[in-house]
Amino acid sequence: MKRFNSLDHFIMSSVLFDSAVGDLRVQHNADNLSDHDPIFIGLSLSSNIHAMSDKIYHAKVAWRKCTDADLTAYGNFLSVLLRDVHLPVDALQCRNPLCVNSEHVSYIHRYATYLIETCLAAAERVLPKTNQGHSNRKPEWDEFVRPAREKSLFWHDIWSHAGRPRTGVLADIMRRTRAACHYAIRRIKKERDYIVKHRFATAMLGNKSRDFGAEVCKMTGKSAGTSTTVDGVSEPDKIAELFASKNQNLYSSVAYSTSDMDRIKHCIHTRIANISTGENSSVSISAEEVGMCISMLKLHKNDGGTGLNTNHFKYALSCGIFVICYCVSRQCS
Repeated sequence: MKRFNSLDHFIMSSVLFDSAVGDLRVQHNADNLSDHDPIFIGLSLSSNIHAMSDKIYHAKVAWRKCTDADLTAYGNFLSVLLRDVHLPVDALQCRNPLCVNSEHVSYIHRYATYLIETCLAAAERVLPKTNQGHSNRKPEWDEFVRPAREKSLFWHDIWSHAGRPRTGVLADIMRRTRAACHYAIRRIKKERDYIVKHRFATAMLGNKSRDFGAEVCKMTGKSAGTSTTVDGVSEPDKIAELFASKNQNLYSSVAYSTSDMDRIKHCIHTRIANISTGENSSVSISAEEVGMCISMLKLHKNDGGTGLNTNHFKYALSCGIFVICYCVSRQCS
Protein backbone atom coordinates (compact mmCIF):
# COMPACT_ATOMS: atom_id res chain seq x y z
CA MET A 1 0.00 0.00 0.00
CA LYS A 2 2.95 2.34 0.40
CA ARG A 3 4.33 1.76 -3.08
CA PHE A 4 2.39 3.02 -6.10
CA ASN A 5 4.06 2.77 -9.49
CA SER A 6 2.87 3.82 -12.93
CA LEU A 7 3.42 1.93 -16.18
CA ASP A 8 2.04 4.01 -19.00
CA HIS A 9 4.08 2.93 -22.00
CA PHE A 10 5.16 -0.04 -24.12
CA ILE A 11 8.60 -0.51 -25.66
CA MET A 12 8.66 -1.72 -29.27
CA SER A 13 10.45 -1.14 -32.53
CA SER A 14 9.53 1.83 -34.68
CA VAL A 15 8.65 -0.47 -37.60
CA LEU A 16 6.14 -2.41 -35.47
CA PHE A 17 4.75 0.82 -34.03
CA ASP A 18 4.18 2.38 -37.46
CA SER A 19 2.71 -0.70 -39.12
CA ALA A 20 0.87 -2.72 -36.47
CA VAL A 21 -0.38 -0.61 -33.54
CA GLY A 22 -4.15 -0.40 -33.64
CA ASP A 23 -5.26 1.06 -30.31
CA LEU A 24 -4.01 1.76 -26.79
CA ARG A 25 -6.43 1.81 -23.86
CA VAL A 26 -6.78 1.54 -20.08
CA GLN A 27 -9.21 -1.03 -18.73
CA HIS A 28 -11.28 -0.05 -15.71
CA ASN A 29 -12.84 -3.26 -14.41
CA ALA A 30 -14.89 -3.56 -11.24
CA ASP A 31 -13.58 -7.11 -10.71
CA ASN A 32 -9.99 -5.87 -10.66
CA LEU A 33 -8.90 -5.97 -7.01
CA SER A 34 -5.45 -4.61 -7.75
CA ASP A 35 -4.36 -1.07 -6.87
CA HIS A 36 -3.63 -0.47 -10.56
CA ASP A 37 -5.56 -0.42 -13.82
CA PRO A 38 -4.00 -2.38 -16.68
CA ILE A 39 -3.27 -0.88 -20.08
CA PHE A 40 -3.72 -2.77 -23.34
CA ILE A 41 -2.27 -2.35 -26.78
CA GLY A 42 -3.91 -3.73 -29.90
CA LEU A 43 -1.74 -4.96 -32.77
CA SER A 44 -2.88 -5.66 -36.31
CA LEU A 45 -0.76 -8.55 -37.57
CA SER A 46 -1.46 -10.97 -40.40
CA SER A 47 -1.19 -14.65 -39.57
CA ASN A 48 -2.57 -18.01 -40.65
CA ILE A 49 -4.92 -19.17 -37.91
CA HIS A 50 -6.88 -22.40 -38.02
CA ALA A 51 -10.26 -21.66 -36.50
CA MET A 52 -11.52 -23.88 -33.71
CA SER A 53 -15.14 -24.50 -32.88
CA ASP A 54 -16.66 -25.85 -29.69
CA LYS A 55 -18.20 -29.26 -29.77
CA ILE A 56 -21.96 -29.21 -30.22
CA TYR A 57 -23.58 -30.57 -27.10
CA HIS A 58 -26.49 -33.00 -27.46
CA ALA A 59 -28.35 -34.09 -24.35
CA LYS A 60 -28.62 -37.86 -23.97
CA VAL A 61 -30.41 -40.19 -21.62
CA ALA A 62 -28.50 -40.38 -18.33
CA TRP A 63 -28.97 -44.07 -17.64
CA ARG A 64 -26.71 -43.98 -14.60
CA LYS A 65 -28.97 -41.38 -12.98
CA CYS A 66 -32.12 -43.44 -13.50
CA THR A 67 -33.84 -44.77 -10.43
CA ASP A 68 -35.95 -47.91 -10.28
CA ALA A 69 -39.05 -45.71 -10.56
CA ASP A 70 -37.66 -44.07 -13.74
CA LEU A 71 -36.94 -47.44 -15.36
CA THR A 72 -40.39 -48.77 -14.45
CA ALA A 73 -41.99 -45.65 -15.91
CA TYR A 74 -39.98 -46.15 -19.12
CA GLY A 75 -41.11 -49.76 -19.44
CA ASN A 76 -44.77 -48.86 -18.83
CA PHE A 77 -44.73 -45.98 -21.30
CA LEU A 78 -43.01 -48.11 -23.94
CA SER A 79 -45.69 -50.79 -23.52
CA VAL A 80 -48.40 -48.17 -24.01
CA LEU A 81 -46.79 -46.89 -27.22
CA LEU A 82 -46.35 -50.39 -28.63
CA ARG A 83 -50.03 -51.23 -28.21
CA ASP A 84 -50.85 -49.17 -31.29
CA VAL A 85 -48.16 -50.70 -33.50
CA HIS A 86 -49.38 -52.10 -36.81
CA LEU A 87 -47.96 -55.60 -37.23
CA PRO A 88 -46.99 -56.68 -40.77
CA VAL A 89 -48.55 -60.12 -40.25
CA ASP A 90 -47.73 -61.61 -43.67
CA ALA A 91 -44.08 -60.62 -43.46
CA LEU A 92 -43.68 -61.79 -39.86
CA GLN A 93 -45.25 -65.17 -40.55
CA CYS A 94 -43.16 -65.86 -43.65
CA ARG A 95 -41.03 -68.97 -42.97
CA ASN A 96 -39.00 -68.97 -46.17
CA PRO A 97 -35.32 -68.35 -45.23
CA LEU A 98 -34.61 -67.45 -48.88
CA CYS A 99 -37.54 -65.05 -49.19
CA VAL A 100 -36.94 -62.41 -51.86
CA ASN A 101 -40.32 -60.71 -51.56
CA SER A 102 -39.48 -57.02 -51.60
CA GLU A 103 -42.67 -56.13 -49.70
CA HIS A 104 -41.78 -58.50 -46.86
CA VAL A 105 -38.30 -56.99 -46.58
CA SER A 106 -39.71 -53.46 -46.65
CA TYR A 107 -42.35 -54.25 -43.99
CA ILE A 108 -39.80 -55.85 -41.67
CA HIS A 109 -37.39 -52.92 -41.99
CA ARG A 110 -40.14 -50.35 -41.36
CA TYR A 111 -41.36 -52.37 -38.40
CA ALA A 112 -37.85 -52.52 -36.91
CA THR A 113 -37.35 -48.79 -37.51
CA TYR A 114 -40.63 -48.04 -35.75
CA LEU A 115 -39.58 -50.12 -32.74
CA ILE A 116 -36.27 -48.26 -32.49
CA GLU A 117 -37.96 -44.87 -32.75
CA THR A 118 -40.53 -45.91 -30.12
CA CYS A 119 -37.82 -46.98 -27.67
CA LEU A 120 -35.98 -43.69 -28.18
CA ALA A 121 -39.18 -41.64 -27.82
CA ALA A 122 -40.19 -43.42 -24.60
CA ALA A 123 -36.76 -42.87 -23.06
CA GLU A 124 -36.72 -39.23 -24.19
CA ARG A 125 -40.10 -38.66 -22.59
CA VAL A 126 -39.64 -40.13 -19.10
CA LEU A 127 -35.92 -40.59 -18.34
CA PRO A 128 -33.48 -37.95 -17.00
CA LYS A 129 -31.00 -36.32 -19.40
CA THR A 130 -27.32 -35.53 -19.19
CA ASN A 131 -26.19 -32.00 -18.42
CA GLN A 132 -23.46 -30.07 -20.17
CA GLY A 133 -20.51 -30.10 -17.81
CA HIS A 134 -18.42 -27.11 -16.83
CA SER A 135 -14.80 -28.23 -16.81
CA ASN A 136 -13.47 -24.97 -15.36
CA ARG A 137 -15.85 -24.91 -12.44
CA LYS A 138 -14.03 -25.17 -9.12
CA PRO A 139 -15.48 -27.20 -6.24
CA GLU A 140 -16.67 -25.30 -3.16
CA TRP A 141 -16.47 -21.99 -5.05
CA ASP A 142 -19.91 -20.87 -3.89
CA GLU A 143 -19.22 -21.89 -0.29
CA PHE A 144 -15.75 -20.42 0.29
CA VAL A 145 -14.79 -18.00 -2.49
CA ARG A 146 -17.98 -16.23 -3.53
CA PRO A 147 -18.75 -14.61 -0.13
CA ALA A 148 -15.13 -13.44 0.28
CA ARG A 149 -15.03 -12.16 -3.29
CA GLU A 150 -18.27 -10.19 -2.97
CA LYS A 151 -17.09 -8.65 0.30
CA SER A 152 -13.73 -7.75 -1.23
CA LEU A 153 -15.40 -6.13 -4.26
CA PHE A 154 -17.70 -4.15 -1.99
CA TRP A 155 -14.87 -2.62 0.06
CA HIS A 156 -12.66 -2.14 -2.98
CA ASP A 157 -15.43 -0.12 -4.64
CA ILE A 158 -15.82 2.04 -1.53
CA TRP A 159 -12.05 2.52 -1.35
CA SER A 160 -11.92 3.52 -5.04
CA HIS A 161 -14.72 6.09 -4.67
CA ALA A 162 -12.93 7.53 -1.63
CA GLY A 163 -9.93 8.45 -3.78
CA ARG A 164 -7.88 5.31 -3.11
CA PRO A 165 -6.24 6.42 0.13
CA ARG A 166 -2.92 4.74 0.81
CA THR A 167 -3.32 4.60 4.59
CA GLY A 168 -6.12 4.66 7.11
CA VAL A 169 -8.98 2.43 8.24
CA LEU A 170 -10.58 2.17 4.80
CA ALA A 171 -7.31 1.13 3.18
CA ASP A 172 -6.74 -1.51 5.89
CA ILE A 173 -10.23 -2.97 5.43
CA MET A 174 -9.76 -3.11 1.67
CA ARG A 175 -6.43 -4.86 2.12
CA ARG A 176 -7.77 -7.43 4.60
CA THR A 177 -10.82 -8.35 2.50
CA ARG A 178 -8.68 -8.66 -0.62
CA ALA A 179 -6.23 -10.93 1.21
CA ALA A 180 -9.13 -13.06 2.49
CA CYS A 181 -10.43 -13.47 -1.07
CA HIS A 182 -7.01 -14.51 -2.37
CA TYR A 183 -6.61 -16.94 0.54
CA ALA A 184 -9.96 -18.57 -0.25
CA ILE A 185 -8.95 -19.00 -3.91
CA ARG A 186 -5.62 -20.55 -2.95
CA ARG A 187 -7.37 -22.85 -0.50
CA ILE A 188 -9.79 -24.40 -2.98
CA LYS A 189 -7.00 -24.77 -5.55
CA LYS A 190 -4.88 -26.56 -2.97
CA GLU A 191 -7.69 -28.79 -1.69
CA ARG A 192 -9.41 -29.30 -5.04
CA ASP A 193 -8.25 -32.90 -5.47
CA TYR A 194 -9.40 -33.83 -1.98
CA ILE A 195 -12.82 -32.20 -2.47
CA VAL A 196 -13.37 -33.87 -5.84
CA LYS A 197 -12.28 -37.31 -4.57
CA HIS A 198 -14.47 -36.99 -1.48
CA ARG A 199 -17.53 -36.10 -3.57
CA PHE A 200 -16.72 -38.88 -6.03
CA ALA A 201 -16.52 -41.50 -3.27
CA THR A 202 -19.79 -40.28 -1.75
CA ALA A 203 -21.56 -40.46 -5.12
CA MET A 204 -20.25 -43.97 -5.85
CA LEU A 205 -21.37 -45.24 -2.45
CA GLY A 206 -24.80 -43.68 -2.94
CA ASN A 207 -25.30 -45.26 -6.39
CA LYS A 208 -23.39 -48.51 -6.73
CA SER A 209 -24.71 -49.14 -10.25
CA ARG A 210 -22.42 -46.44 -11.66
CA ASP A 211 -19.40 -47.62 -13.62
CA PHE A 212 -16.23 -46.84 -11.66
CA GLY A 213 -13.94 -46.65 -14.71
CA ALA A 214 -16.30 -44.40 -16.66
CA GLU A 215 -16.65 -42.01 -13.73
CA VAL A 216 -12.86 -41.80 -13.32
CA CYS A 217 -12.54 -40.94 -17.03
CA LYS A 218 -15.05 -38.14 -16.56
CA MET A 219 -12.92 -36.71 -13.75
CA THR A 220 -9.65 -36.84 -15.64
CA GLY A 221 -10.82 -36.32 -19.23
CA LYS A 222 -10.69 -32.96 -20.95
CA SER A 223 -12.82 -31.78 -23.83
CA ALA A 224 -10.87 -30.26 -26.69
CA GLY A 225 -12.12 -27.94 -29.37
CA THR A 226 -12.82 -29.15 -32.89
CA SER A 227 -10.85 -27.77 -35.80
CA THR A 228 -12.95 -26.38 -38.64
CA THR A 229 -10.21 -27.11 -41.19
CA VAL A 230 -8.77 -30.56 -41.97
CA ASP A 231 -6.12 -30.93 -44.67
CA GLY A 232 -7.23 -27.67 -46.23
CA VAL A 233 -10.92 -28.68 -46.29
CA SER A 234 -13.30 -26.55 -44.23
CA GLU A 235 -16.85 -27.55 -45.22
CA PRO A 236 -18.46 -30.27 -43.01
CA ASP A 237 -19.58 -32.40 -45.99
CA LYS A 238 -16.14 -32.19 -47.59
CA ILE A 239 -14.46 -33.14 -44.29
CA ALA A 240 -16.74 -36.18 -44.01
CA GLU A 241 -15.88 -37.21 -47.58
CA LEU A 242 -12.19 -36.79 -46.81
CA PHE A 243 -12.40 -39.09 -43.79
CA ALA A 244 -14.45 -41.61 -45.77
CA SER A 245 -11.85 -41.75 -48.54
CA LYS A 246 -9.01 -42.10 -46.00
CA ASN A 247 -10.77 -44.96 -44.25
CA GLN A 248 -11.54 -46.68 -47.54
CA ASN A 249 -7.89 -46.50 -48.54
CA LEU A 250 -6.86 -47.77 -45.12
CA TYR A 251 -9.17 -50.79 -45.10
CA SER A 252 -8.33 -51.71 -48.70
CA SER A 253 -4.59 -51.35 -48.20
CA VAL A 254 -4.19 -54.96 -47.01
CA ALA A 255 -3.64 -57.33 -49.90
CA TYR A 256 -5.93 -60.36 -50.30
CA SER A 257 -6.52 -63.13 -52.78
CA THR A 258 -9.53 -62.62 -55.07
CA SER A 259 -9.88 -66.36 -55.63
CA ASP A 260 -10.01 -67.01 -51.87
CA MET A 261 -12.75 -64.42 -51.45
CA ASP A 262 -14.73 -65.95 -54.30
CA ARG A 263 -14.50 -69.41 -52.72
CA ILE A 264 -15.72 -68.04 -49.38
CA LYS A 265 -18.70 -66.31 -51.01
CA HIS A 266 -19.55 -69.44 -52.99
CA CYS A 267 -19.42 -71.56 -49.84
CA ILE A 268 -21.73 -69.17 -47.97
CA HIS A 269 -24.24 -69.03 -50.82
CA THR A 270 -24.22 -72.82 -51.12
CA ARG A 271 -24.94 -73.32 -47.45
CA ILE A 272 -27.78 -70.79 -47.51
CA ALA A 273 -29.31 -72.52 -50.54
CA ASN A 274 -29.14 -75.91 -48.81
CA ILE A 275 -31.17 -74.66 -45.83
CA SER A 276 -34.47 -74.73 -47.72
CA THR A 277 -33.93 -78.27 -49.05
CA GLY A 278 -32.09 -80.02 -46.23
CA GLU A 279 -33.03 -81.25 -42.79
CA ASN A 280 -32.55 -77.77 -41.31
CA SER A 281 -35.44 -76.28 -43.29
CA SER A 282 -37.54 -76.07 -40.12
CA VAL A 283 -34.83 -74.35 -38.07
CA SER A 284 -36.02 -71.00 -36.71
CA ILE A 285 -35.19 -68.60 -33.92
CA SER A 286 -37.96 -68.12 -31.38
CA ALA A 287 -38.86 -64.93 -29.55
CA GLU A 288 -37.95 -66.67 -26.28
CA GLU A 289 -34.42 -67.31 -27.53
CA VAL A 290 -34.06 -63.67 -28.56
CA GLY A 291 -35.32 -62.59 -25.14
CA MET A 292 -32.71 -64.79 -23.49
CA CYS A 293 -30.01 -63.17 -25.62
CA ILE A 294 -31.27 -59.69 -24.70
CA SER A 295 -31.02 -60.57 -21.00
CA MET A 296 -27.36 -61.47 -21.57
CA LEU A 297 -26.49 -58.12 -23.19
CA LYS A 298 -24.17 -55.80 -21.31
CA LEU A 299 -25.56 -52.50 -20.10
CA HIS A 300 -24.67 -49.09 -21.57
CA LYS A 301 -23.63 -50.33 -25.03
CA ASN A 302 -24.47 -47.82 -27.79
CA ASP A 303 -24.92 -48.32 -31.51
CA GLY A 304 -22.93 -45.14 -32.17
CA GLY A 305 -25.44 -43.57 -34.54
CA THR A 306 -29.11 -43.28 -33.63
CA GLY A 307 -28.56 -43.15 -29.86
CA LEU A 308 -29.99 -46.64 -29.36
CA ASN A 309 -28.65 -48.35 -26.27
CA THR A 310 -28.83 -51.91 -24.97
CA ASN A 311 -30.60 -50.44 -21.94
CA HIS A 312 -33.58 -49.60 -24.17
CA PHE A 313 -34.16 -53.34 -24.58
CA LYS A 314 -33.09 -54.62 -21.18
CA TYR A 315 -35.35 -52.26 -19.25
CA ALA A 316 -38.41 -52.81 -21.45
CA LEU A 317 -41.27 -54.60 -19.68
CA SER A 318 -42.77 -57.90 -20.81
CA CYS A 319 -45.00 -56.41 -23.53
CA GLY A 320 -42.21 -54.38 -25.09
CA ILE A 321 -39.73 -57.25 -24.79
CA PHE A 322 -42.10 -59.63 -26.57
CA VAL A 323 -42.71 -57.26 -29.48
CA ILE A 324 -38.99 -56.57 -29.90
CA CYS A 325 -38.07 -60.24 -29.63
CA TYR A 326 -40.71 -61.27 -32.13
CA CYS A 327 -39.46 -58.73 -34.65
CA VAL A 328 -35.83 -59.81 -34.24
CA SER A 329 -36.72 -63.50 -34.45
CA ARG A 330 -38.54 -62.95 -37.75
CA GLN A 331 -35.58 -61.05 -39.18
CA CYS A 332 -33.16 -63.80 -38.16
CA SER A 333 -35.40 -66.61 -39.38
